[in-house]
Amino acid sequence: MTTGLEVKTIEFNGDTIQTTQNIDGCIYVGASLVCDNVGLTKGQKQRQITNLQKDEVLKKGCCKFAIGVFDQNNETLGINIDYLPLWLAKIRITPKMKQDNPALATKLVNYQLNVKDVLSNIYIHKENPQSQNSMTQSDLVTAIMDMSKILCDFIQSNTKTKRYSSPMFPAWLSKVKPKIDEIRTYYYPDDAKYTRTYSLLFSEFSNTYDKDYLSQIVDDFCFNNGYEQAYTMDVVSHNEEARTLMETVIDNLLDTTIDNEEEIIKEESA
Repeated sequence: MTTGLEVKTIEFNGDTIQTTQNIDGCIYVGASLVCDNVGLTKGQKQRQITNLQKDEVLKKGCCKFAIGVFDQNNETLGINIDYLPLWLAKIRITPKMKQDNPALATKLVNYQLNVKDVLSNIYIHKENPQSQNSMTQSDLVTAIMDMSKILCDFIQSNTKTKRYSSPMFPAWLSKVKPKIDEIRTYYYPDDAKYTRTYSLLFSEFSNTYDKDYLSQIVDDFCFNNGYEQAYTMDVVSHNEEARTLMETVIDNLLDTTIDNEEEIIKEESA
């Protein structure tokens, strides 16, 4: 546990960043505040903090700080700024996150490309943060385009190995498939690929539980296993809690289907 350290509050592109330097000269930044600054929700932040501590590489750059260092009321997690760009680069922005917060991607790229150098210069070269933390719109657009090209090239070259591929019917999915087939037959009898059927299940799931739950467990699965993409139903198959919740959604839909069919039969018999 680290105590008795001086904390510097640094301005970076309009945000406040808290940093400290330990006796070995390593510079740490408060991980929670970085998540807040880039625009993550409370749930997304908690998941990223958890991922940070589980990752085999990133956890080597983590350090817990006592009450009064980064937070006056709680212990907090700091990350060595040498590991900061790697951590930020592993934060996957889902389409839903981008829809809810369009500025998130731009801000995250800015942090990925610049924040480590800014903090290093302040500690090592004693430079004025005001001269380091500005980035013109043109520079930022160029940086984003360069980063996008790198990511696109990487994804294209790794597509075959980076998408999780499961057995066609994992054990759990095989068990619930007859029920899913009944739902498909009732709502979308021509849905040969189950696309609309699964969309209905996911929609009902989001309406019943946390709307970000499914996207978050997919993000966590990909992060923890080194995949770029995974099908939602495959990830659910590997998550005991998610399986239980999804079975409840399936059963509820099936009950509604049966009730509707019984009502139709009654009307036709009347």
